[in-house]
Amino acid sequence: ALRQTWTGTLGLSFIFWLPLVYIGFPPLMVLMFSAISLVYQFWIHTRLVGKLHPAFEYVFNTPSHHRVHHGVNPLYIDKNHGGTLIVFDRWFGTFQEELEEPVYGVTVPLNSFNPVWAQVDYYVWLGKQLRYASSWRDRWDMLFQKPGWLPESLGGTIQAKPVSQEAFLKYDVQVSPFINYYVLVQFVLLIGATFLFLSAAADNPGLNTQNILLTVWIIWTTGSLGGILERRRWAWWSELLRLGAVAAAGITFLML
Repeated sequence: ALRQTWTGTLGLSFIFWLPLVYIGFPPLMVLMFSAISLVYQFWIHTRLVGKLHPAFEYVFNTPSHHRVHHGVNPLYIDKNHGGTLIVFDRWFGTFQEELEEPVYGVTVPLNSFNPVWAQVDYYVWLGKQLRYASSWRDRWDMLFQKPGWLPESLGGTIQAKPVSQEAFLKYDVQVSPFINYYVLVQFVLLIGATFLFLSAAADNPGLNTQNILLTVWIIWTTGSLGGILERRRWAWWSELLRLGAVAAAGITFLML
């Protein structure tokens, strides 16, 4: 629930908070409630909490409401966008009550375990569609219309198809137990190293050499591990180079 889009990290999401500052709210207050909104959304990502009191569910976003948001059932597509409050969805026609168990995912599944590719997959797809569009008006509409909108020349708006828990196939690649355990161990080490990196970066912020190299290493690691789980030919070569880089960095550190 706390993962955030990299485009938001670039500052694009703050555009939507900026009007509050212009109409008189102190910037610190805006930042505080931005953080509260994010933390609130942690607890609603669960299947363990059922329906709550109707008065609470009318105003606030709840696990039941947010499960709908993550469903690919046609009834649930583009519904319940609220973070903390659900009243705006009710007012503007994007609210949907949870009527059946959602099938979780996206309408066009990401057939990859590579977190790096996950960040660019949609933009690559969108770029191809923009290239195939027959007019600049269609290209403009593809960027600013609702998700899934396509011009008639490309088949029209993508409609969500009926799904079921039994028929919905998740992306899976069969690998040996050794590979599963190897990736698990490396991922645990990665989480620990990332935690230490973030703690150190808080004391030494900015685009300095240390932060850049560690960021590259973290991205490299996630890409390699994802490739290994997908049985990509390049992944083990990448992993050997990564381990070699780690060993070289460790020896250099000990010699300093």
